[in-house]
Parts: sequence; C-alpha cells; structure tokens
Amino acid sequence: MKLAFLVLACVLSSIAFGQTIERGPYLQKVSATKINIKWRTDTPVNSKVWYGTSLGNLTQTATNNNVGTNHEVILTGLQPSTTYYYAIGSALGQISAQPNYHFKTSPNIGTVEPIRTWVIGDFGKGNQSQLDVMNSYLNYTGARGTDVWLWMGDNAYQDGNDSEYQTKVFNQYDSIFPFMPFFPTPGNHDYNSMSGYNLLTPTLHTLHSGAYYDIISVPSNGEIGGHPSGTEAFYSFDYGNVHYISLNSEIQNTNSRNSAMENWLTQDLAQNTQDWTIVYFHQAPYSRGSHDSDDVWEIFMRGMRKNILPILDAGGADLVLSGHSHNYERSYLMKGHYDYSSAIQPSMFLDGSTGNPDNGEPYKKYYGSDCSQDYEGIVYAVVGNSGSKTGPGDDEGLNHPAMYISDAENAVGSLVLDILADTLTGTYMRSDGQVIDKFQIQRVGSCDTTTVDTTANNIQEHTNNVVVKVFSDYKSGDFKIRFDLTEDSPVTINVHGMNGQLIYTKDFGYLTNGTHYHTIQTELNNIPAGMYNFSIVTNKSMVSKRIFKLKI
Repeated sequence: MKLAFLVLACVLSSIAFGQTIERGPYLQKVSATKINIKWRTDTPVNSKVWYGTSLGNLTQTATNNNVGTNHEVILTGLQPSTTYYYAIGSALGQISAQPNYHFKTSPNIGTVEPIRTWVIGDFGKGNQSQLDVMNSYLNYTGARGTDVWLWMGDNAYQDGNDSEYQTKVFNQYDSIFPFMPFFPTPGNHDYNSMSGYNLLTPTLHTLHSGAYYDIISVPSNGEIGGHPSGTEAFYSFDYGNVHYISLNSEIQNTNSRNSAMENWLTQDLAQNTQDWTIVYFHQAPYSRGSHDSDDVWEIFMRGMRKNILPILDAGGADLVLSGHSHNYERSYLMKGHYDYSSAIQPSMFLDGSTGNPDNGEPYKKYYGSDCSQDYEGIVYAVVGNSGSKTGPGDDEGLNHPAMYISDAENAVGSLVLDILADTLTGTYMRSDGQVIDKFQIQRVGSCDTTTVDTTANNIQEHTNNVVVKVFSDYKSGDFKIRFDLTEDSPVTINVHGMNGQLIYTKDFGYLTNGTHYHTIQTELNNIPAGMYNFSIVTNKSMVSKRIFKLKI
C-alpha cells in the first residue's frame, strides 16, 4: 500500500508540475480585505495561493480543494491599501510565481485617497491596435499603477465565446492581468454566445450563462458596498469614496423594460453615500459614431436613454461611461434629456463650456441652499475604440448635439479617470499617447461667485449669458453654430488655428436675447482638416471650444 501510495503521489506530482497555465492569473472583486485570484490550467488539480507583503516572503496561504482546470481562490484578512505578492499552484506545490504577480487592496470604503481608473471598450479584436492602446496607457500611468480597470462591453469579438476570450483578451493582456483587477459589463457581441438569448426579447433570457459569466466573478451580493443585485448581470461596488455601477444594456430596450434592474438601480442609488458615482454599460445613450443613438433600430441605446437616465439623474450620478460606437465622444454637463437629440434644449446643458481645467473651465456641481444646483448633472463619455475603430463612411459625422468633443474616425484610445476628494479628472488619449480630451468635474461646497480670467485678453466671466453649440457637418465640412443668449448683448465669433492665427471672425453687433444660428461655410473652405479653437464673446463672458474640421 505504501509503495502504491508513493507511486500515485509521484504521478500526481509530475502532473502538477508539468501543468501549463492556459489563462491568467487574473484578479476579481478586489476590496480592502479580500480578493479573488483566478486562473486556468490544462490538467485538473486543486487550487492554492501563496502570498505576502514582499516578493521573497510568501508565508501565507489559501486553498480551494475543488479539483478542476478553472481555479479560484479567495484571499481574506488582508490589510487596506496594501500591496501583496503571490504565487499560484496546487497542494502539490507552486506552479508559477512571477514578478508581476501582485495586487493592491482598496482603501476602506469612504476613505479619500487618489484613485485611478482605466476605461476601455469594444477592445477584444486580437489586433495590434488593442496592444497599442494598452501600451500607451502603461507609458502614461508608469509606476502609478491602476486601481480599477473597467470594461465597457463587446469584450471579445465576434461572438464572445471562450476561445475568443482566450485569444483576443487573455492572450493579449497577459502581461497586465496578474496585477490589474477588472470590473466588466457585457455587450451585444458578448451575448452572441449566451445560452438561450433572444435579441428581440432579451428580458426573457434570465439564466445569463455563457463564456462571459463563466469567466467573471463580480460583487453581486453587495459584498464591496452597494445594494445586492443577486445577479452578475448587473451589480455595484465601492472603491474608496467612489461608487461604481455596472448596468446591463443588453436586457433593457424600448420594447421590453427590465423592471428588476430598474428597481435595483433605484434602491442602490438611494442608499449610496459615496462622494462620486460612476455608471457604466455598453450601449451608449448618446452617440453619433458607428452607431447613431437616434436611429429607430437602436432600441437598446434609446431604451437606456429613456428608462435609465431619469433614474441616474434623480439618483445624483456624476459620470456615465459606455461603448458600442467605435469612437470617443464626451458630453457637456447635462440633465433632463431622455428623447431624440432634436429635443435637446439649452436649459438641459448645466454647463456649456469645455470642461477642461487647463482652460479654467472645469464643470462644477454646486451644493448649498443658496445655489440653483444640488450636485446636479452628468457627463457622458463613449469609449468604444480601444481595439475597434470606425472606417470611412461608418460614422454619422460625430456631431451629436450632446457632445462637446468627438474623436475622428480611424483613431483608437482609452480613457483615464483620476479622482481625489472633490475632483474627478478624465484624460482621453489615443494609442500614440496624444491627449485629445481632458475634462474635470468639481463638487463645490458653495456657489463660487469669484470672477475667472478665461482668456489672454483678460475678459472677465461674471455671469455666463450665452450657451453655444458648434456642429461640424461631416458631409459638407461646414460649421453650424447655435447660441442662446439669456439677455441682449453684443456678440462676436472667432476661429483661431492652434498656433493662435485668426482664421475667421464675425461681429454680429447687438443681438436680442433668444436663440440664434450661424453657419461658417465658404470662409473655411480653403483651410485644411484638423483642430481649431472656436470662441464666442459677449458683454459678460467668453466661451471657448475645440472644434474639428473633418474634411476640406
């Protein structure tokens, strides 16, 4: 018997140490005291993790005795905001320990610490663009590291099956999975391989079984803050003083509402006490890129806008992130629009400026009995080009009226969010590292009545008496301008090149309050496509915007 046991032990040992790690390790459900570590091997054994606070001192262990090829071990009793190193294996010994096997636990819920979030969407193509986006971000963040990694859906093309997740996601990001915890949301391509899913009647699909759900472990029971959802289809969690909400746009459309998700979302927002609320899902409520959110067949985009945005407005959300359109778009600070884009009113823009702190124009969400706002308004961003990109003719002009900026076709990139105390800053960069957009939201304790120097000519912005929108018409190349005056005022429009050269000016003289329109047409026919600075000057303010001339 002893000889037989020794022979069996030797066989098992040779199998264990001859194993190949086919997937991972990767990190799920990071919190202040716990984390889930998952991986896949080619042969079945149990699961064990060695860990500690230094690379050469992995003295603590955790074991999952279930035997299989898909492994998951939960580490508990960890210290907040602490870096740990780890190795993975089985009861027979370690299989792999690499220098990039490490993680940092989150701060205690409610704690104010710097938080960096990396946002990617529609990325799982298995292409070089996907890697270029990753490398541009890694060059940007450097040793700072990443606290939260958000996926906007369409994570693996074409159908979101297991082999596509392996080749187009895990193989592509194998260098960062061991240390960067991710929190996903599904997209329509991820649902292509779902068991029993019916695109036309999505709420009839209740099992949510498929590769996406086999891969993830997300906090569906409120174990990292938030209200328990009881399903991995949608969930929420807290990280420091930020509340993140992952919604499922594939089970909510104009024809079939998902009351379970709506009711849960209402409860989750009602009990949320964190300083910041970031919501993310796949189908963008506002977009005019590779998908136009006004199109009648975009029932999921319109369904989220019609049924979910009113809940988010009422619940005090700050930022909504989506994908689906293979481009980048970012809105003004806005509230109260749930219909087609033609129904947008100037009053729905709570701040019609650039939102860029470098221009002295961050969005401010005021609080106080003497203010007209009570931390109101949401900024919307579409990040659907982290591996996918539009081609010529695939976009609708990238001119949705809700959007301040839209990145042009054939560009790929990602969004970085930095949050500290009462300030959230977003930085969008292309795969070449070029920063195309920067915006900031500030939560202000009381109304800020100080004057702001907004231009080199020392024009003082006292009370902004103009709201302006500039549309770049893709087909004609014209700039179509709408501006709304709240009082009578002289008005001048200027367009400058990025080097400061005056390209165009128009003095309207004294205009009455109300809505005015202007088209810059033949005057710009001879300037090249590219980026320009637009400004409108009144007797009380100057509003500047970055605009794109898309064609000559």
